[in-house]
Amino acid sequence: MSNEPPPFPRPEGEDAPSYPGPGQEPTPPAGPPAGQPPGPPAPPGYGAPPPGAQTPGGAYGGQAQQNQKALWSMILGILSLVCCGLFTGIPAIILGHMAKKEIDTTPGQTGRGMAQAGFIMGIIGVVLSIAGIIFYVAIIGAAISSGEFQGTEF
Repeated sequence: MSNEPPPFPRPEGEDAPSYPGPGQEPTPPAGPPAGQPPGPPAPPGYGAPPPGAQTPGGAYGGQAQQNQKALWSMILGILSLVCCGLFTGIPAIILGHMAKKEIDTTPGQTGRGMAQAGFIMGIIGVVLSIAGIIFYVAIIGAAISSGEFQGTEF
């Protein structure tokens, strides 16, 4: 006995499929088999929307607007931590406070998280700057009082 499965029965009138040889193009089917109706038409492609159709969100501000003061508060807050200290920390605090008020009173505005982040980073930047100034003055004062720091003589 052989281990091959029995051949699959084919409907009457149907020949075995012919496969193209190496380097040959397959031949497309000529149409639906005889006696069957044609299939449904192909769906239309994604073209331009019909005239008068509105895009999602509307063309003019259908989406929520981001508060620009909140964005600037966050940018200035980051700068206050990285390099600029008091010079950008104080404006970050002011802009963050103003942005939070505007966002709370104006419907459709977003950015409260950025405003809060800028506000907090501004406070941290100002506190670190003041602590650095106090530390610097204390070191200079200690050096002067110990006699280690002598003014330069010309």
